Amino acid sequence: MRHTHTFAVLLASGTLLIGGQPLLAEEIGYESIAASSFDMLDADSNGTISQSEATASPQLVEQWAEYDIDQNGALDMSEFAAFEQQLIDQPTESVPEE
Repeated sequence: MRHTHTFAVLLASGTLLIGGQPLLAEEIGYESIAASSFDMLDADSNGTISQSEATASPQLVEQWAEYDIDQNGALDMSEFAAFEQQLIDQPTESVPEE
């Protein structure tokens, strides 16, 4: 059986790249972005993201303690959605023009 995967990347600007096609967060909804990212990180599909699964997202690893609200060593969808929301809401740094 052959498996295919769609690659999605959430940019700090709130733009989601799915298969190379950019979509603004407002176009598809923040919840859809979080659900898509959650499903990609939840490698064993058990409904939570473990710390070992989170290693695919260095920023999530850095902020793990802040978002693992119940401190059970795994993020559920609501905890992960809070992480995704702050990624979307945080301002992006401008690169000075030369």
